[in-house]
Amino acid sequence: SITGAQTVDLDNGHIINCSGVTGNLTINLTNTGLPDSHGTAVVVNVTQGATAYSVTIGTVDAATPTVLYEGSAGGAGNANKTDTYVFNIQKDGSGNFKVLVHHLTYG
Repeated sequence: SITGAQTVDLDNGHIINCSGVTGNLTINLTNTGLPDSHGTAVVVNVTQGATAYSVTIGTVDAATPTVLYEGSAGGAGNANKTDTYVFNIQKDGSGNFKVLVHHLTYG
């Protein structure tokens, strides 16, 4: 089962598939390899059960980013569906991170 804070090493890929989720997830990303003024995207697919759980970004390369959600705040999941979270990660010229979140639901 997967729950709580999860560290995702981007050296292992940028698409993460989660099933057997038993609680809200906070994703902490490491090894983005981003120089200033560059960006990348990370996709987290969550197969939800009867109880839906949320997915949020905690840290990016140990820094707390500014997180902006499309349309509304939060990453609430949808029961018995597959939720896909696309995290557009931007690093500015001062080394600060901004994450734009797009949440899709399938099924």
